[in-house]
Amino acid sequence: MHIILQKNVDELISDYELEEYSDSKKFEFFCNFCSISKKYLGRFNPKDITTDADDAAIDGIAIIVDGELIVTSDDAEQIFSTHKSNLVVEIVFVQAKSGESFKKEEIANFSMGLTDFLSLEPHLPNGKLNTDSLNIFKVVLNNLKKSEIEGLTLLSITAPAELTRPKMKSKLHLKL
Repeated sequence: MHIILQKNVDELISDYELEEYSDSKKFEFFCNFCSISKKYLGRFNPKDITTDADDAAIDGIAIIVDGELIVTSDDAEQIFSTHKSNLVVEIVFVQAKSGESFKKEEIANFSMGLTDFLSLEPHLPNGKLNTDSLNIFKVVLNNLKKSEIEGLTLLSITAPAELTRPKMKSKLHLKL
């Protein structure tokens, strides 16, 4: 990994006391934090949006409703219980690899994990974040009268040695 990129990863890991994790998990924290920081301007812990080992090939999930990062279904219920309508919802899925490229099967696994998640009845192994995010997504779907799903963003990120920032290999933004 490029020295400047490594210094940025190390700084984030130190700020959030995540030193006990593997280098690849630290890179996932960094990529998820950078990706979501562009969409959510508040402070958050990258652990709140980074999946565990049993992640169905998804490394990060964030659901933002009306500009707020939603991390529990109770948060989602609360935001939809207000008088507001037309709440904008954005869902971001991230797959990050610390190598310089993706393998075809990694992209296929990411696609399969997304398809499984969006089925609303996943069959692949899902950790706590995946399960919590699915419950939040179901709250969003139950409140479609009050919400407008602005988009679904899929990010695949690698760390080329010659760059100082992660490189998005592919980005798909769907308006629903």
